Amino acid sequence: MKLQRLQHVLGATFVSGIALALLVVGHLELRKRDCARQRKRRRCVKIVLTGGPCGGKTSCISRIREYLSERDIRVMTVPEVPTLFCNNGSSYDDLTTDQKLIDYQECQLNTQLCLEETMMKLGGLSDQPLLLLVDRGTMDGAAYMERDQWLTVLQRTGHVKAENSLWERYDAVIHLVSAAIGAETAYGSETNEVRFETVDEARVMDHTTKAAWSEHSNLHVVDNSTDFDGKLQR
Repeated sequence: MKLQRLQHVLGATFVSGIALALLVVGHLELRKRDCARQRKRRRCVKIVLTGGPCGGKTSCISRIREYLSERDIRVMTVPEVPTLFCNNGSSYDDLTTDQKLIDYQECQLNTQLCLEETMMKLGGLSDQPLLLLVDRGTMDGAAYMERDQWLTVLQRTGHVKAENSLWERYDAVIHLVSAAIGAETAYGSETNEVRFETVDEARVMDHTTKAAWSEHSNLHVVDNSTDFDGKLQR
């Protein structure tokens, strides 16, 4: 069921940005009564948070997880894969050729898919309604390479004829605009020690990331027109 459907079921009007994620509360609450009986057929609601560097993805995921966990909803999260790689010995400095970049992105996409499936299976062991929050998703890699390079990654991972499956697997995509666009004084690496982009580079990456997800029917962009708390509330 798409989130537009959830809005109809809940009798809600259109809600943009992060507030969209909270619509799943009502939908998941409706399934609590027969959750155990329908466990095998239970569907996981999947939301990916993406955007340029220093957009607030990790903080947002933490807030949503806390909010929904208090309402007896099992929230599983998938960490940002490139950060996971770098924190465990990988280095962007190794990507000195096009071939190495393609190899890296192939590993990233395969790991992304594996982590998502694993966390959904683990979450499915619970009898609670299930939500998967993803810190960057399958299409984010496309923002960091040329189209022909990305097509090679798709070919090598078996998705070249079904690229749409990589974004359609999510119920919603929330793009948190980088602090480098509209909140420059807040931009930095304090919340992510492996962040390397300058302000100008972060702006470019924000635009290319949004373009990578542009085909998703439930893409919602949250800008920096308010302070950070206001951004999370939207």
